[in-house]
Amino acid sequence: MIKGKIFVIKKRLWKTEDLLGFKNDMILVVKNTTPDITIIIDKVKVIVTEINSPLCHAAIIAREYNKPILMGVEDVTEKFNTGEEVIINLENKTIIKC
Repeated sequence: MIKGKIFVIKKRLWKTEDLLGFKNDMILVVKNTTPDITIIIDKVKVIVTEINSPLCHAAIIAREYNKPILMGVEDVTEKFNTGEEVIINLENKTIIKC
């Protein structure tokens, strides 16, 4: 189980500017990732995506940077807001607000 504050990007196509305000050890919650994620990857605690594919960009980045990832969480960008504290259970693939 991983506990932390989340940073949500609700856009499908996002840019570096959308990462302003991302702080160390935040959980990145996005529809999908873009190459801009590498700018903050060292600060990311967990990646959570709506996309679910072992070959998607998020999965590759998570594997290469040894970051935990939770993929295929339906409408996750609509269910949560930046700054909320959550607990993520990677085994059960669940996210719970604290």
